[in-house]
Amino acid sequence: EGEGEGEGVIPVIPCSCEGRVCGDDGCGNTCGICPEADQTCSEEGLCIGGSTGNGTGTGTGTGTTVEGECSRSGIAFAEQTASIESGQSGSVFIYGGATATAAPYDMIRLESYQLAPYNGPTGPGTYSIDGSNYEDCPLCLRAYSGCGETSCDKIYYADEGSVEISQLGGLGTTFTATLKGVVFKEATIDPNTYRSTNVPNGDRWCMDGVQLSAEIAEPSSGPTTGDLPVATEPADASCVSAGNGTGPALIGQNVGDFQLQNCNGEMVSFHASCGNKVKWLMSTAEWCTACTAQLQGIANKYNGYISKENLPEGLDMWIVLTENMSYGKPSLDLCKQYAAAKNIDPNMLFLDWSDTEVQVPLVLPDGYAISTNAYGTVWNKINPYLTADSDGAVSSFTPWHAVMRGSNMEHIWSSFYDETKYAETFVEQLLSE
Repeated sequence: EGEGEGEGVIPVIPCSCEGRVCGDDGCGNTCGICPEADQTCSEEGLCIGGSTGNGTGTGTGTGTTVEGECSRSGIAFAEQTASIESGQSGSVFIYGGATATAAPYDMIRLESYQLAPYNGPTGPGTYSIDGSNYEDCPLCLRAYSGCGETSCDKIYYADEGSVEISQLGGLGTTFTATLKGVVFKEATIDPNTYRSTNVPNGDRWCMDGVQLSAEIAEPSSGPTTGDLPVATEPADASCVSAGNGTGPALIGQNVGDFQLQNCNGEMVSFHASCGNKVKWLMSTAEWCTACTAQLQGIANKYNGYISKENLPEGLDMWIVLTENMSYGKPSLDLCKQYAAAKNIDPNMLFLDWSDTEVQVPLVLPDGYAISTNAYGTVWNKINPYLTADSDGAVSSFTPWHAVMRGSNMEHIWSSFYDETKYAETFVEQLLSE
């Protein structure tokens, strides 16, 4: 999403379709029309009546449905986005539509894995999803209901119907598609194999004629590195327990010490490896397909298994698991399963989730922050270089990398400081010194 997006605290939107799928938004604009001719729009903005369901609100539905019935037959989007992810995983087109710009909200996510062996859609056409499974789908459709700041109540996977794509091109073009007879079924997704399994008598959403439309995002046009703050004084030559500076370490500052729990339940100090040549930190999440591809690439480079013994001498690596499949708190059991599935030494995989939301300051504009549970420890020690655009939106992506000089934990580079560079470049440079 990028694999993920941060959520800013700046925008104020006076007119809203939040909680409404039809009717007026309060400023004279429509929130949508009911998908069936025999449905009417209630004062609350919900579609009432019709042959396929008992309402189309933006909540979690009725909770229990008779097998084959649908609790929802339409959806109105307050925000739609699209992007193309390129990297070691190849090319993945990602669309997301949400019913509100802030929690609570429901959302639909479409993914097209465009390269072999999946060969998902790259252009217009009608594509069947009948019988598909999230484990190996070329074109994947998921939905989430009751999403809050940290997680969603339910996950749905669509294995019936088709997607009629009218437009699908490159960056800067518009993606448009229509869902035809699509049925989203409440499901669970295995964290290791990604196999989706329908929940018996689970909730269902029926989406026929629902239109998707979003501009495919251009590459980041945010601030250049020259606009961003860095250290004004040289870093100390040795590790500094408290770090230096007045907040999370900027580029050129010493990162202060902190502890995270690894998959074996041990609390480990970040400064335990002070004196090495390089400290490499990489974030991941259970839902992150790009992370899986990058981790596979790293494992392949180091004899098929990411461990201290297989890494080059002088390199210490921390892989940090920040969210589960539902964007919520990762458990210690998940940590162990993820380590086994991704060929990672469980001593090198750590958890970073704060049960209480923490504030992470933006570098631009100064004086603003985001609230987050994921990265609650790391981003309060290593500045992630989050910025807000002119609309106040704060974007981020997973995986996020940071590279420190191992001898003194000086912050050398991280992903949002300069997105045109790669962690491996700095790792190899420091190893050669």
